[in-house]
Parts: sequence; C-alpha cells; structure tokens
Amino acid sequence: MITGLLLSEASSSLDHNGERQSGLYFSKFESSFYTEYGLTDRLTVILQLAGQRVSQDNNGITDTAEGLAASRAGLQSHLFGFGRWTTSVQVAAVIPGGGENVADRPLGDGANGVEFRALAGRSLSSNGFLDLQLARTWRVDDYPAETRFDATLGWRILDDYLLMAQSFYIAADADLARNGREYAQHKIQVSTGRNFGQGRLILGAFTTISGRNAIDESGITASWWRAF
Repeated sequence: MITGLLLSEASSSLDHNGERQSGLYFSKFESSFYTEYGLTDRLTVILQLAGQRVSQDNNGITDTAEGLAASRAGLQSHLFGFGRWTTSVQVAAVIPGGGENVADRPLGDGANGVEFRALAGRSLSSNGFLDLQLARTWRVDDYPAETRFDATLGWRILDDYLLMAQSFYIAADADLARNGREYAQHKIQVSTGRNFGQGRLILGAFTTISGRNAIDESGITASWWRAF
C-alpha cells in the first residue's frame, strides 16, 4: 500500500515542436492512494486513486478543478520468471474524475476506458532492482489512446536506505475528434527512501525534460510504503 503527496508547478508549456513557451501558470496539489492485494499466488487486485486541487492559467484562460483524477481498478497476473527476471500483465478499468483525466484536455474532461499493462522486473545483485512497465489506454467517445513507458532503477545503499531513479513517458495519439493535436511528455524523478519499522518513507523530486503540447511541470513528492 502506498499513500502519497505531490506538489508541482509550471510557468511555461511545451508547444507542438517541443519548444518552451511562456504565458502559462500551473499548480497542483495531489494526495494519492495505491494498493495491491494478492488473491492467489498469481493473481493480484490493484486500486489507484488520487485527489487533486489543480489550477491553470494559460494566457488569461483559467481552468481549475478539485476532486478525483482518473482512477484505476483491475487485476494483475504473474506470468513467468526466468533467471533474475519476473513478468506479469495487468488489465484495469479507467474511471474519469473531476481533475486530470486525459492528456491535453480541459480538467474534468474524459471518459471511461481500459488499460493493458505489461510489467517486467529484475533483481540486480543483492542490492538493486530494475522495473519496466509498458501500458496502452483506450477510452470511449473518440478520446485519443495513450501509451506509457515507465522505468525504475533502485539501489539499496545501506540496510535501511534506498535510492531510485525513474523515467515516466506518455504519448497520446492525435485527438482527431477535438483539436487534432498529438501529446507527449517525458518526466524524470530522483527519490531517496528510509525504512521505518514495517514501512518506508520516500522523498523525491521530478521535472519535465521534453514533450509536445504539454505542461513544463516540476515538483516534489512524499510517500509512505507499507506491506500488509
């Protein structure tokens, strides 16, 4: 189970050529909850929720929202392991909320959907791990499909201390039914964590390094990881 807080801001955006443009102010405060519960040795239930307070002013056009972002609920199934690798697949329902739902759309805009995700993890000696995830999301009402690729490299530097470097990439197909634009955003995050009893506190910072028709967002995160 992971509970987290996120605070981010932006004073520029990335246009269709990936160039940074002024004239935008964005802020977001988010509290999140993620849990996995094993039903069997191979099958796991997942649930992801996030409450947000978001404000955006783009050249005098203001958009604000307070409520849930898109939520996910589904099942994950372990496939097989080989050597130091383990693999699984995940299918989840995507349910829109009053906050961020679909990339490059007004807050609260969105529709129900389904996400398929492939996951692969590998241990690195006795102290590190590599986690790779590739996902594709489809929504009804002609909203553009999205592809995500997430990568995490973790290393335990001492018995109770962990360092992580993460990459989060999302790209959406052209929104042919609305604005015709394609969307992409690539963020990187560096985090450090410390064990406390049965839990772990993780503190991190992230920034946007590239994108198209995206917000040039940077921020900080804090989360509590707990096995139960």
